[in-house]
Amino acid sequence: MLPLRRPFAIKVLPSGALASVDDRERFYREAKSGAQLHHPNITSVFEIDEAMPGECRPVV
Repeated sequence: MLPLRRPFAIKVLPSGALASVDDRERFYREAKSGAQLHHPNITSVFEIDEAMPGECRPVV
């Protein structure tokens, strides 16, 4: 991996925040919409993923 030396943010939702199928679908729709935005005052969305309960994954 090549370090890009740029700021980034990681959004971590609390356990159970996407408990229903409707909540999960809405979250994915919002992420896809956000990925289309390009503005200096809006954080870009590059990737979205889910971890299984109890799973720990490094995020780069």
